[in-house]
Order: sequence, then C-alpha cells, then structure tokens
Amino acid sequence: MKMKKITPYLFLIPSLFFFGFFVLYPTISSVYVSFYKWDGISPITKFVGLTHYKELFFDDPYFLNALKNNIIWIVIFLIFPTSLGLFIAIMVNENIRGENVFKSIIYFPMTLSFIVVGLIWTWIYEPRLGILNSVLKTIGLDSLARPWLGSRQVVLYAVIIAASWPHAAFCMVVFLAGLRAIPVEVIEAAKIDGASAWQSFRHIILPLLRPALTIVIAITIIVSSKVFSIVYLMTMGGPARSSEVLALYMYLTSFLQYRKGYGCAIAVVIFLIVFSVAIPYVKRMTEKEAEL
Repeated sequence: MKMKKITPYLFLIPSLFFFGFFVLYPTISSVYVSFYKWDGISPITKFVGLTHYKELFFDDPYFLNALKNNIIWIVIFLIFPTSLGLFIAIMVNENIRGENVFKSIIYFPMTLSFIVVGLIWTWIYEPRLGILNSVLKTIGLDSLARPWLGSRQVVLYAVIIAASWPHAAFCMVVFLAGLRAIPVEVIEAAKIDGASAWQSFRHIILPLLRPALTIVIAITIIVSSKVFSIVYLMTMGGPARSSEVLALYMYLTSFLQYRKGYGCAIAVVIFLIVFSVAIPYVKRMTEKEAEL
C-alpha cells in the first residue's frame, strides 16, 4: 500500500532535482556569498556581513542609478507594451480579414531572441544610415533625428522601445487567449442591454481578463527586473551609465571587477524586488479571482 502511494510521485524526482540544482542551490549560494568579500578565484574566507548591502544603498551611486533605470523600465513596460498588446488582441479578436497572417506578423518578434532584437534595433537607431533617422529626414522632421543610442537623455527609452517589440507580441498572445475564453453570449447580452463598447470593456471584458492580466503583469515585472542581454548588446549600459540596469551592473561588477561577493548582493536585491512585487500581486489577484 505504501509503494502504491509513493509510486505516482516518482515522476517528480527529476523535476525536483533540476529545480534544486539549477534554481534553489544557486539562490542559496548567492545569498551566502553576498556576506563575503570574494574575487571569484581565491577561497571564500573573508566574512563582511552586511557591508555589501550597506555599500549598495548608501555608498554606491552607480547601484542607485541602475536601480532607478530598472524602476523606469518596469513602469514603462507595465504601460506601453502591455496596453499595445491588449489593443492588438482586441483588434484581432474581432475576426478581421487576414487574421492568421496578421497574428503571424505580430507574433514573429516572440520567436526572436533579445540578441537578434537588439541587433535589428541597433541598425534602426544607427545615426547616419539607420532607418529611423532616414525616415524622419525624408518627411521633413530633421530636428527629431539624433544619435538614439548615444544620447543620455533618450538612450534608455530607445532600448525600452526595442525590448517592447517582442514583449507586446507576448502580451497579445496571452490577452487573445483570454478574450477567446470569454463567452460570446455575455458580450451580446451587454449590447442588447444598451452597453457601449467602452462600458462592455470596462465592466465585462476587463474583469474576465483578470487571469490573463495577472500573468502578463507578473511576467512583465520579472522580465523588467532582470533585463540584461538587450542592454548589454545595444549600449553596454552607456553612454555614461545612462542605460545601465541592475542585471548588467551585477555582471560588470562580478566578472570585470572581480567582486563576486558584491555582485551576489546585487543579485539578492534583484531577487527581493521580484519576490516582493510579483508574488504578492499574483496572490492578491488569485484571491480576487476566487471570490468571483
């Protein structure tokens, strides 16, 4: 009898092993190393306690700059690609002609890695031969043309727009799945009762999209908090650290300055940001969904 109770759970052993080895162990190790001064090569011996965390928040302007850039990234990502993805999903859900072709075009950026997306947008932003400045000059808006990745004022937003391209496609896919799950009869009943398009969206569609919205917002916060590859490829955090984010700062500190203990402290801060924001949000939205 005991074997019969245990056998169905045997398939979980490989998953638990990979989770422990690739997720749990690195997380615990990072927390442990963050309390030590370590160059990544010599033995871990010098315990410094909370010194790294104190330095991060009180003595390191570069960390605070990267944290500010990450907060800006999270806010814009929660507004721009999420809203764009929802708008596109609503348009596609109206059964427009050529829907499959349109969905394929919108979905295409999701199939690309951030490295490829970064290369494409680096070419688009190229000051002399890039398509963006060429179009602006062609339509007589020469004053708006600029070195998009070389200007401290706009570089962060330029990179965020580049990253929004595939993320909007992801949001569209999730929202479209949520829209297709809403019974058509509910929308038709609202129209018969005289509800406008905005009223139907505000009071019927949006509440029923709560599960999809929960997924999108949680993943958006997680992706925004640990964004790295596209920033590394397009700007390396420049010019003058104006586009540097926490994950990039952690990498540069750990592998170029050989301050692995300090880099692990930055990694712990990133983890706490994701954990403290995303997890409570998902829990709250799940509780609201259960009440419906």
